[in-house]
Amino acid sequence: MNVNQFENKEILRKAGKLLVFLFAVAMLAGCFENYGRLKRDPQIQRAFETYAVPSTYNYYFYGLSSYPWAIMGLDSEYQLRSRIWRKVDPNTERFNRMVYWAWEDYVYHLYGAHILDPDGLNIGIFYSSVWFAAVKVDREAKIVEVMPHIFMGGP
Repeated sequence: MNVNQFENKEILRKAGKLLVFLFAVAMLAGCFENYGRLKRDPQIQRAFETYAVPSTYNYYFYGLSSYPWAIMGLDSEYQLRSRIWRKVDPNTERFNRMVYWAWEDYVYHLYGAHILDPDGLNIGIFYSSVWFAAVKVDREAKIVEVMPHIFMGGP
């Protein structure tokens, strides 16, 4: 094998690796286009802990009502798609008890966060000690799915 053939094979091998990498990046980018995120904010935590949450949201809890793993408020323009979240009125003693008794552990500390859509627009608030939650948003139908991953930092 001469030097030119070796160099051509090496160039083709590198080009193939680059093509696979670019394809993988394109596939992953497409998978995440409908996902929002949580953006932690101490003011949101303070709002929950002082029972001064905005009244413009619809509120839901995840877990037991006596010991919830997460509480969220969702913009009233959006509909929640879920079998695990339950609606709760924020102007009740029940809601206040949920905030007070929200699950927390030695390394899992409660925090507040904005729920952001894929464009970074605020569509709600979140209060939990669960480290990670996926936020899937259907912008056209105004449907949101919030899925806390308790196996990745939670009860």
